[in-house]
Amino acid sequence: MKRVLLLIALLGFLPAQPSRGRPTAPGNSSLIMSYRAPSDFALTADPNAPVWKDITGVFAEKGTGGEAVANHRTEIRSRWTEKNLYFLFVCPYEELNLKPNPSTSIETNKLWEWDVAEVFIGTDFRNIKRYSEFQVSPQGEWVDLMIDRGPRPPAHDWQWNSGFAAKARLDREKKVWYGEMRIPLSKIDNRTPRAGLEMRINFYRIQGPPSNHKLINWQPVKSDTFHTPEAFGRLRLHESSAPSNLPTTQPQAGDFTLPPTVADRARLIVVYEADSFFEGPAWDPVTSKLYFTSFRKDQNQQILRLDGPGQVHVWMDKTQGVNGMRLSRTTGRLLGAQAFGHNVLSMKIGAAGPDDIKRLTGDFEGEAYNQPNDLAEAPNGGIYYTDPDFKGKTRSAVYYLNPEGTVRRIISHLKIPNGILVSSDGKTLYVSDSFEKRIYSYPIMPGGSVEQGAVKVFFDPWTVNMNDPDGMCADAEGNLYFAMRGGIWVVAPDGKALGLIPILEFCSNVAFGGKNGQTLYVTGQGKVYALEMKVKGAQFR
Repeated sequence: MKRVLLLIALLGFLPAQPSRGRPTAPGNSSLIMSYRAPSDFALTADPNAPVWKDITGVFAEKGTGGEAVANHRTEIRSRWTEKNLYFLFVCPYEELNLKPNPSTSIETNKLWEWDVAEVFIGTDFRNIKRYSEFQVSPQGEWVDLMIDRGPRPPAHDWQWNSGFAAKARLDREKKVWYGEMRIPLSKIDNRTPRAGLEMRINFYRIQGPPSNHKLINWQPVKSDTFHTPEAFGRLRLHESSAPSNLPTTQPQAGDFTLPPTVADRARLIVVYEADSFFEGPAWDPVTSKLYFTSFRKDQNQQILRLDGPGQVHVWMDKTQGVNGMRLSRTTGRLLGAQAFGHNVLSMKIGAAGPDDIKRLTGDFEGEAYNQPNDLAEAPNGGIYYTDPDFKGKTRSAVYYLNPEGTVRRIISHLKIPNGILVSSDGKTLYVSDSFEKRIYSYPIMPGGSVEQGAVKVFFDPWTVNMNDPDGMCADAEGNLYFAMRGGIWVVAPDGKALGLIPILEFCSNVAFGGKNGQTLYVTGQGKVYALEMKVKGAQFR
């Protein structure tokens, strides 16, 4: 069976600087990997200890509102065994605020009134308001609590005893302190520990005296309290005990197969390259051209037409952020999600540019959209489109514009809906969520709505690379193509992974095109790729 290492040699990948960025969704990752340790180990609070020195972690470096906090960039690393979950905090500081007469033999209630590093861990994905809290101070004091934010007033049980252990070490010369925790997994999770298991999590620090008080978090709570479980990120248990040998921009070589839909001896070809972020590929069979969007560093956005390898024509300038695009199979017009203009557009394809631009919708019930991101057309000509609230994550939605021109909000529970696709039979809607970093599926009901309660996690592969899921397309056999986590994943209609086309750059979107419909185009950071396939795109059936 072909492996990724063979694929790299076969397709001739070019070295590139990895990028996780999107012009509309800047921010840190919301996932931390916990790497398996060969056995349990003694706490030393030493980042250079053999068990910690090669472990990569995450950084808490922002205030509660998401603002940068200078000189307090806190590193958090994690490991696990069958019995315990470990954390190491590396905490630079400017000033200390330490409790007098510290005790490390018993827990210290209200330790949070002094300098501490904290972790909140939730394992109940249905009741996110219930979770456990663990704290360690620079002097080695500790406290564990069971939290339930559901009742009024909320319950903060500091007398709950998890049996966790903590150790700290203070280096006053370097102005950094280290805190280490060992938490019994059986006390926080009734599931059997295994690679791939996930928990909800956030990390915090309280640092400094009142005159120089700092509140630092990993995932900004954007609230007046750290106890905001809606802001939690995720922790995933990782099987490898040697993370330093794992690539950081690609899935582990040898773990994934080349999809059988790729043509024999095909080569991944760069058809266009520039210092821009590319999105929204759409093929027009009338002009036999690929159209795609460009987000330039000078803050201008364009629609480009690929006229040949390395040759483009600026088909539309100053697009106000047209991002995802589709060619309408019912009208032959180019559909576009206009992020910064807050519209969904329909454009007649002209020789030099759009001959006619129609605004299909620009608001819902009188309220302007956040920034329409991507769209998909149903067989009946109805249009589904995502409208993520990248900053607040509270007003995101997916809408349906029916052929008669009526708009309905059909999905409102996703924090960052991104890419979107309708199955060829019009029965299933697929949506990528950049917050949970997975693909969801919804059955489409008569009239075009979906039943949110029937949502399923359609695709969520285990990978080291956690690049956001983005755009998607389908082939004529019903297979799905998802731009996410290290390249293009090809997935059967039943959700089974058929393989991965690995690409070094962040991949934003994917579409079929070419004169015979068997060329796969991939857009992303700085490049547009083409790859010959054995199958045609769904629109060429």
